[in-house]
Amino acid sequence: MNLQKFESLYKEGTRDFSHWDLSQEKAAWVNMSYTNLTGANLSHSQFCSAILQGATLIEANLEETQLRAADLRRVDLSHANLKGADLSRADLVETNLRSANLEQANLSEVIFRDVILADANLSRANLQGLNLSGINLSGANLTEANIAEVSFHSANLSKANLSGLDLSQTDLSGANLSYADLSDTELTEATLYGANLTGAILTSAQLEGAKMNGSLVDGADLSQANLQDAEVKWVDLTNANLKNTDCVGASFKEANLSPANLTDANIYSSDIKDALIAKHNHVESE
Repeated sequence: MNLQKFESLYKEGTRDFSHWDLSQEKAAWVNMSYTNLTGANLSHSQFCSAILQGATLIEANLEETQLRAADLRRVDLSHANLKGADLSRADLVETNLRSANLEQANLSEVIFRDVILADANLSRANLQGLNLSGINLSGANLTEANIAEVSFHSANLSKANLSGLDLSQTDLSGANLSYADLSDTELTEATLYGANLTGAILTSAQLEGAKMNGSLVDGADLSQANLQDAEVKWVDLTNANLKNTDCVGASFKEANLSPANLTDANIYSSDIKDALIAKHNHVESE
């Protein structure tokens, strides 16, 4: 009934539907473009292929809403609740999802370009196969998300929570990971060329065979991390913490390790040619 009233008023030119209750409705291809749905309740509805281009849904409730193949271009979904929502194949070009709750949401095959996901909750969300290159994910929570075959090339992940994720063989080249939480993260053979890891938390991270050449790791915490056979050439590790780090076989050619903390770090058979290492450091070389 509310949906029928909505469609009637929309045809008459009404665009302000803030705080309306459109929950548990069902309508494919419904036109909601350029409407104000701030604080509206659209939860548990089925709006597959809905047209919402340019709409405002700030703080709207879309929990478990079906939005497959929906047109969400330039939609403001900041602070919206999209927990468990199905956004597969939706068009999210220039969509604002700042501080949105996307926990357990399905984002497979979405069209992403110039999307804002800063401070969004993406825990346990399905992001498989997405190209997140250049996307703003600063402060986002990605714990337990499905990130298989995802590219984070040049993405902004500063202060993001990526702890415990499997990022092995993932492209993170040029990414901003400053002050991000990467503790216990699997980064085996990951590509981190030119990445910014300033102040990042990488405690107990698995970086075996990772490609980190030219990255900035100033002040990062790599204590108890595994850097075996990693490429760490020309890397700035100023003030980094490598205490108890396993660096066997890693290449630190021309890296700046001064005044990094190398207490009890194992650099046996590592290439430290022309690397800058403070004399006071205690390293395990054999």
